[in-house]
Amino acid sequence: IVPLLLLILVFTSVMSIAAESVAGEKERGTMATLLATPIKRRDIALGKVLAITVIGLLIALSSMLGIFAGLPSIMQGAVDMNVYGPTDYLLIALVIFSTTLLMVMLITVVSTLAKSVKEATMFLTPLMIVVMIVGILGMFGEAQEGIAFYAIPLYNSVQSMIGIFSFDFQPANVAVCVASNIAYTAVGVALLQRMFDSERLMFSR
Repeated sequence: IVPLLLLILVFTSVMSIAAESVAGEKERGTMATLLATPIKRRDIALGKVLAITVIGLLIALSSMLGIFAGLPSIMQGAVDMNVYGPTDYLLIALVIFSTTLLMVMLITVVSTLAKSVKEATMFLTPLMIVVMIVGILGMFGEAQEGIAFYAIPLYNSVQSMIGIFSFDFQPANVAVCVASNIAYTAVGVALLQRMFDSERLMFSR
């Protein structure tokens, strides 16, 4: 249940921030003013992503700490978080970190396509459903062994967390998960910077 809770908490929190930060500024007309400044548009896009990422990582950290602290009570003592060592928590942190970067990128790109906060929320709803389905699928069965599964966005994070929590993971699989999430994020940031260069896209209201 932990991967599902983390995905939903981080996604919904970042969704509201990103929608307001990009689509909200387009709706209010402040984005046009911002783009008219001497600052390069690519730098503005990168600044938006970095700001949302910092907030997203703080949300992910607080969510992770809250879930880990409350899980033994929720499960009525059936779960003991002390069985995990520093290495396990480090790997979990890396997976959550890379997953948060990926979700921030996806949400920000979708928000940039929208003309208003309402439209951004509408566009992001199907993506949120996908995130929930991926999280729910992780509640059934054991972690996948094939390394190819760990290159599938979001699904790889769920599988990695399941493997780590069940002490049934391959370091190579976790490494592929983290590396692929970071690679997808880099591609998304490059796409976002190109989107900010589009007059039609950025000035549509």
